[in-house]
Amino acid sequence: LTVTLYLADRKTKLVEQMAREAESRCEVIELEMDRISHVHELRKEREEKGRLDDDSDEEVDLHEGEEQYSETYLVRKEAEFDKWVRLAASRRNELKDTTAGSEEMARLKRELQSEKATKQRKLDDLRRNGIVTDTDLKQHDEDKAVAASEEEERRLAEHKER
Repeated sequence: LTVTLYLADRKTKLVEQMAREAESRCEVIELEMDRISHVHELRKEREEKGRLDDDSDEEVDLHEGEEQYSETYLVRKEAEFDKWVRLAASRRNELKDTTAGSEEMARLKRELQSEKATKQRKLDDLRRNGIVTDTDLKQHDEDKAVAASEEEERRLAEHKER
């Protein structure tokens, strides 16, 4: 359980990093889409004012004819943005699930440790009072091993019969 908790913690950190990277990518694409939209708005504004040949709007002229400012490019960026938004949301959900799983495993580990400590205290009390001896415990362990072996043999025999 300790190793599982360690691995879950590593997974949580990796998923968190992947979620941040996806969110960062979303921000970059969103800024690029805003920039493209701004250029489109300037072009539209210029066309509406009949200033198609006016060189006063340098920002629009700098970008005229560039492929990265076309409508098609904007549509591709919107599709890419959608993909990254869904990926970021998926990573955040995965992070939430991983964190919840880790917390549940940690809770179970604490319960097992508490149960083990309680049983150890009871066993120590039984030993102190002479009710249980080390020989009794050794015999109990041997009996458990024999019972487990017999159970395994029974399962194998059932499996062969099928």
